[in-house]
Amino acid sequence: MSRPVHPPSSDLTDLLIANDSLHADDPLTDAFRHVDRGALVPAFAVYEHTPHGTRYRLIRRDDPEQYDEWASRVYADETPIIEIKGEPVIDALPAGTGKGRWTSSSTMPGLMVQMLTELDLTEDVRVLEIGVGSGYNAALLCERLGSDQVTSIDISSRLVSDAAERLNALGYRPVLATFDGHQAIPTTPHTTASSPRPPSPTSPRMDHPGQAGRGDPDQHRGRRRRGDAQTPRRRRRHRPRPVPSAAGGFHARPYPQSPAPGHRR
Repeated sequence: MSRPVHPPSSDLTDLLIANDSLHADDPLTDAFRHVDRGALVPAFAVYEHTPHGTRYRLIRRDDPEQYDEWASRVYADETPIIEIKGEPVIDALPAGTGKGRWTSSSTMPGLMVQMLTELDLTEDVRVLEIGVGSGYNAALLCERLGSDQVTSIDISSRLVSDAAERLNALGYRPVLATFDGHQAIPTTPHTTASSPRPPSPTSPRMDHPGQAGRGDPDQHRGRRRRGDAQTPRRRRRHRPRPVPSAAGGFHARPYPQSPAPGHRR
């Protein structure tokens, strides 16, 4: 799908080109110019090391005093933390600061370029993403391939819910579902009747994130079959339990039930 160029996203794209992460004639370049990362990452946390351990500070788009800092970081080649201890940063840091282990972040765009380039995307490919995260990667894939070609799953129903709402607001409707990526990928009941069946993946290997402050831990690797692709995503350190089917399985459209956060992108 095509939409007007988003100026801050276009500036970020120019930065990626200047850093040799992107090439001006790469089809992905248009996707990065058009997708508004800020709409998918309205709040995040930054961390600092203190004598008493890692401390997080909440930064929100809707706080006028924080807007400039929010914009300078979200439209940069950085990895904002979007979830701490399994909760969205807004809920995990009600006082604006706090401690804990981060469990999800939005991958730095430069690394996303590398991962998406490795997929060698063509118009007829379908992509299964394991780890919805903020939904930014799913949005880029939808912009590049079309929503019908993209399926994204996550163990966190809240991440799926939040990403669904934000992707829908941007006009993207990939298949999103709450599901444990360690398990076999379902064809039902996690996809809606009107959804295309998700691509059949080979068994992905899961590598789990390190601690905050150790750089970008997106190490998930998947193997591709012809016509299908998997994107690398970050997962939680513990081995999660399967999520009941009632918890997810919907398009990025208004849904009667609210899901949740959980990992990367």
